[in-house]
Amino acid sequence: SKATVSVLYWSSNMLQLFSLCVGSILLIQDADIDDYTCTIILSVFKDFEGEVLINADSTAPANMEAASKLHKLLPYEISLSLSRVRMYNAFPYEYRKDAVVYLGLPELVPLPSTVSWPFEDGDRWLEEYLKVHTNVTLVITAAPTPLTEILKRNRQLAKSIRKVLMMGGAVDVPGNLNPQQFPWNNTKAEWNIYADPFASADLFSFADDFEIILFPLDISNQAPINNYFFSSLQEAVATSPPNTTEHTIHELMLSAYSYVRNNTLYRLWDAVAAGYTRWPELYSPAVPTLLEVVTVPPNMGWTRRCAAPSPTCATVYVVGSFVNDTCRDKFLTNVAQS
Repeated sequence: SKATVSVLYWSSNMLQLFSLCVGSILLIQDADIDDYTCTIILSVFKDFEGEVLINADSTAPANMEAASKLHKLLPYEISLSLSRVRMYNAFPYEYRKDAVVYLGLPELVPLPSTVSWPFEDGDRWLEEYLKVHTNVTLVITAAPTPLTEILKRNRQLAKSIRKVLMMGGAVDVPGNLNPQQFPWNNTKAEWNIYADPFASADLFSFADDFEIILFPLDISNQAPINNYFFSSLQEAVATSPPNTTEHTIHELMLSAYSYVRNNTLYRLWDAVAAGYTRWPELYSPAVPTLLEVVTVPPNMGWTRRCAAPSPTCATVYVVGSFVNDTCRDKFLTNVAQS
């Protein structure tokens, strides 16, 4: 019967969710609009215990103040800190304005910020957390530098980690560096990897210690902020009870994505990685893939397939697509209704 099918589907979905998220969840992000959506997506988990921000695709203090205000809308207390790492290849400043815009959105302006300079040291916080916790899932939607710097100092802490879900790379599609901004012809690199290719290479070196699931441009290119997505955002606003936190969050998301609506290149890059924690049934299976991170020009930051094992190659699990277009559309709806 339809009821039986629904129960079986729900049970299967919950089992996948449980198998992924046993233990605690941390988010390492760099505070663009889609990063803040990841915070909202993950906030349904009581064991989402902290996020570490990076001055990569954003700038302080706006990134921390915006995150602090967003936390006021969430159901649980979440630790918030700022890493002191710097990117090897800095994001252009024009890319780093999202946090300033997000902070000024009308849904956040009335809310108080609970952070002030100097912000809590995210590198110290993350290291201390890993010392006393196990079975940790890290969702990384930025360069992995805060994590890899800690693990290089103390490899034993890798035992605390269960999985890393990372948005980054471009395996079988072109990269996303703007050729007008760079005098060299790097068509292979994706920005999160390119920002610190050495840290990403270091992360791959821990592939035998914990599972690394990669969400490259191959899949995130399939998640545009299109008319279907905006219709779902508008429906979420219209159907949520007025004067509730749920309604405010939906209004916030609509305001935020409206700011980038005319950017035809914008994708739900980071939400694709975070969404896997909640809706894994929408994604094609993660495929074990032998990859290396290129750390020299001209294609610095390329996540290149390896023809054969070598010391610079590692087996990571690549999620390259949604199951089908229906699942892709369901993902867009789910993000809009988070």
